[in-house]
Formats: sequence, structure tokens, C-alpha cells
Amino acid sequence: MRYSKGLHRIIISLVLTAIIAAGTSCSNKTPKEHLCEYKIDDATYQGDTIYLKSLIQSLVLENIDPFDLPAIFDSESIVNIDTVFYSPDLSKAVVFPIITNDYKKFISNPDVTQKYMCDAYHFFGRRTNGNKFIMNNGCSHIIVADSKEVLSESIKEYATERRSTGHPVFGEPKYNLDDLRFWRSKHMNFFLTDSLSLVEFDGEKISFISK
Repeated sequence: MRYSKGLHRIIISLVLTAIIAAGTSCSNKTPKEHLCEYKIDDATYQGDTIYLKSLIQSLVLENIDPFDLPAIFDSESIVNIDTVFYSPDLSKAVVFPIITNDYKKFISNPDVTQKYMCDAYHFFGRRTNGNKFIMNNGCSHIIVADSKEVLSESIKEYATERRSTGHPVFGEPKYNLDDLRFWRSKHMNFFLTDSLSLVEFDGEKISFISK
């Protein structure tokens, strides 16, 4: 059996998936008084998701971190935007894409019947103009599954119940993504100002931003 060099990432993800799927004992939903509420019209949301999908597809095709494994991420990789969480004024976002690849890219075994491997990531970003965003490509690869449907449910559970159970960052609690406090946290501010990992997309190419 041949293993790709990206298998270590799959093993880590499988562990995270097991933790997320282990039950509700670690669930920590956002208190009602801190729930983030926002309104976004269909046209804006559709524009955002089209732009964000194109941006992430470019990262994949150019093998830019975290998609820097050419043996896995290529023109056959399928990008879908599963979920976008917004700040109350829609100026900030956390984007969850699902990347679907042929399972044989990871493990070559004629006895394996599984067709696809789906990976979930999340990117932090801020709106710059219209539906364009500056994104931080130094994101987290959180979970993996053999179907988008399973992964989508795990994403929502992680973002709204389980993220806050993690270790504090920058001396603050680690808030869920539907928590108002997250959007003004030091953690979010870091990802929006980390000049080593900020990228923008003009509709054709990715550019790195340095300050």
C-alpha cells in the first residue's frame, strides 16, 4: 500500500473528527446574550460565495499553502463553499470550504471502495470592496470525512458548539464563531493583520499583501 506525504494531515484530521463526533459532553453553545445576529441579502451572499470559491480555487491550483501538495491538490480538486460566518456588520467573515479529491490520491489500494476524501478548512477574512475580501491563508485544516454531508454537519457543530472548548488564545477564551465576542477578539484581529499570510484576489490571480 502506498501512502501520500499528506497522510499525516489525514490522521490528525481523523482524530479531530472522532473528537467532534464523540457526543455532546464537550458541547459549549454560545450564550443567548452573546449570539451574533446579522442580515445578508441573497445577492450579497451569492456574490461573496462566488468570489470566495474562485479565490480558494486559485490557492488550490497554484498550490499555495495550505494546498501545497501538488500530488493531491490540482485541477481535479473540487472546491465548494459550505458555510460563511459573518460579523454583525458583514465586514468580517470566516469561510469554510470543502475540498473534494479522489480517495486514491491519498491511499492507493485496489481493495478500497471509497471514492472520495473531503477536507474542511476555515479562512479568516475582511471585506475590502463590494464582495471582495482580503483572506488569511494561514488557516486551520479541521476535519475530514468521506462525504460533504457528514462534513457539513461537523463544521456547524464545531463552529457553534465545540470551538469554545479549546485552549485560550492571546489570554482570551476561544469563542464560537456565532459569538459576538469572537469578532472583536485579539484572535480575530491577529488573523486580519498577520501580513505574512494575507492574500487578495482580483478575479484572475492571487497576490500576497505585505505591510
